[in-house]
Amino acid sequence: MQYFEGSSITHIAVHNVGNESEGEYLTLSKKELVLDPEVKDLLIKYFLTPFKSEEYFQFFSEGHISNNDVWKSVCAIFDNPEQTLLQSKQLAQHLYNLGNHPNVKGGELYVVYFREGLLNGETVDAIGIFKSEQKEPFLKVLPVEDAFEVESEQGININKLDKGCMIYNTDRENGFIVSVVDTKSKSAEARYWTDSFLRIQQRQDQYFNTESTMALYKTYVVEHLPEQYNVTKADQADMLNRSMAFLKRNNILTRRPLTTKCCTTRILLKASTNTNSIM
Repeated sequence: MQYFEGSSITHIAVHNVGNESEGEYLTLSKKELVLDPEVKDLLIKYFLTPFKSEEYFQFFSEGHISNNDVWKSVCAIFDNPEQTLLQSKQLAQHLYNLGNHPNVKGGELYVVYFREGLLNGETVDAIGIFKSEQKEPFLKVLPVEDAFEVESEQGININKLDKGCMIYNTDRENGFIVSVVDTKSKSAEARYWTDSFLRIQQRQDQYFNTESTMALYKTYVVEHLPEQYNVTKADQADMLNRSMAFLKRNNILTRRPLTTKCCTTRILLKASTNTNSIM
């Protein structure tokens, strides 16, 4: 579990990354962003609220991990946070070079240094890379003499982060521990963020093992049991619920995933007969 809402932001840089194929430009800032405390608090909420999942990733590359451009920039920032602005320009240029699909939207790229947050109970620093793409209309009501005027402007909805990742300063040699947010992760045109820009893959940790094990049981109960036994859909749902409850209560999902049919059957039988352990 990660908790960085209570950490401090010591460096933040923002650039505008357009879509080159649409004739848009890359605009790089020459200075870090200076924020008043109220705006900084809003940005922390905007950046960090979407990170709820315990699914973690890591940078990778063919050959050595140093071939990953984002990993190299992140290492440079962790080694010297004063490099945040310089390395953020490198990241913005890298993203601009990759985002040439006609459906990729331009937007602001933020690179943020967080000091002393919590990851699984340990104090670590983190680097956040965020991208805002969608602009929404909002209304401003202004007093004018003895009446009011209403104006419409375009802005960022702080409750809707489009793309983001948090890189935690641990396990560097294996590609760090990375959390990801991508509101369009299932669309082909948005894969440039995770596959082309970040170049990350899921870590084979406890969460990965849990998901793999649960998927195995679900497949067995739904697809294979009806072939061997007269099992209704209601029975399937009951078996699946009882099995998952048994696995969680007995802490089996924290181990490596089971990958054989016989192990799956054994757990199902034990869960169905040992009702005291799951009530």
